[in-house]
Amino acid sequence: MFHVKHTPVQEVAPITWALLEEPVHVGAYHLERQCVDEINSAGIAIAVSTIAYSAFVTTYAKPM
Repeated sequence: MFHVKHTPVQEVAPITWALLEEPVHVGAYHLERQCVDEINSAGIAIAVSTIAYSAFVTTYAKPM
């Protein structure tokens, strides 16, 4: 049986929000707060998708 260890979104989200309290700089460009919020939302959506996929694989995948 396959087992995929992952961190629940509930644990990831507070850490992500804490990191976004400070201004974010990438190279010489300052990301606007709206852009940072969009990036955060996309990251959470990816985490949720990954967890759902892991649950599917754990439930339905058959070892070779």
